[in-house]
Amino acid sequence: MSMFSPDSKLATRVVPSPNHDERRVPIDAIILHYTGMQSADAALARLCDAEAKVSSHYFVDEDGAIAQLVPEARPELRVCGQFGPDNLDRQQPSAR
Repeated sequence: MSMFSPDSKLATRVVPSPNHDERRVPIDAIILHYTGMQSADAALARLCDAEAKVSSHYFVDEDGAIAQLVPEARPELRVCGQFGPDNLDRQQPSAR
């Protein structure tokens, strides 16, 4: 993905991720994830790795700095089925 302007004044930088899709429904929730990775740099690299096919709109670093990875107009890709088959609509190429 090419560079874009952040949607929020709180985002101090843009780190484009290729992992996004077409938005099918309007945004109606904010979902927070904890990656559990060894470092913030490792987590950010994973979210921007095309082979991983996962991302987020925003990434909050350990020091509180916020980076935007995907424009809000496009849904990020998330891990399918993380919360079981009843929530697949929230875990596919993001319904958000």
